[in-house]
Amino acid sequence: FGYGFVQGAEAAAKVKNVDITMLYSWAYGSQFSASSELQTMLNGWYQNGTEVIFACGGSMSQSAFAAASANQAKVVGVDVDQSGQSETVITSAVKGLHECILYVCDKQYTEKWSDIGGKLTTLGATEDAVGLPTATWQFKNFSLDEYNKLLEALKKQEVVVSRDYKGLETQQFEHVRLSIIE
Repeated sequence: FGYGFVQGAEAAAKVKNVDITMLYSWAYGSQFSASSELQTMLNGWYQNGTEVIFACGGSMSQSAFAAASANQAKVVGVDVDQSGQSETVITSAVKGLHECILYVCDKQYTEKWSDIGGKLTTLGATEDAVGLPTATWQFKNFSLDEYNKLLEALKKQEVVVSRDYKGLETQQFEHVRLSIIE
């Protein structure tokens, strides 16, 4: 999720012709749990100008929601539509769990299990396995039509999200100043 988020921020910043600074860390979410330490850290980020935090990982989102609420800031949720958990959620990067289960069942029942069995299988926009919950998002400058066009471009692979997350540290972005925090 994170690397795609950075790439999406770069694309959006390019369209808007703005430069942004992004703090990026996967280390702080490695425990996938809420904590007062995490909430304090995120609170500090918001107080130093962070506008949105994309919190990927289990109940750690609760720390992000609390910090955002305390600072009148925003959060991007993950996995499922988290808008019902906090008014601070502007959208969520959702996994198409239903679509993934159907994909796997289809492979089993059409005797094509060998296509995926014992192999890393990544499903994305092409398989309708990722997306944003359009009924609940709080975007002000991104329309449903713009989203649908972008999603269609992802499905057609006219827009490609790199999976090389290890290249994040060396990737040069034109509009995103990335600070990796470990």
